[in-house]
Amino acid sequence: MQLAANAQLIHLSWSIGSVLLERSARGRWGSGVLPRLAGDLRRAFPDVKGFSATNLKDMRQLAAAWPEESS
Repeated sequence: MQLAANAQLIHLSWSIGSVLLERSARGRWGSGVLPRLAGDLRRAFPDVKGFSATNLKDMRQLAAAWPEESS
């Protein structure tokens, strides 16, 4: 059960990071984008933890380190 939950969290983190990488490649992002996005996500999903700017940056780094989802 815990392994399945962990796998889902890793997949969610990779998916979010992948979208962040894709969107940042298409346009110029300033340093305020991730903090603003983190605030927007916390307001949209108040019961979900883990959407800090630091965590979003880590998610982006995860997706950059493993560009293929299956890896």
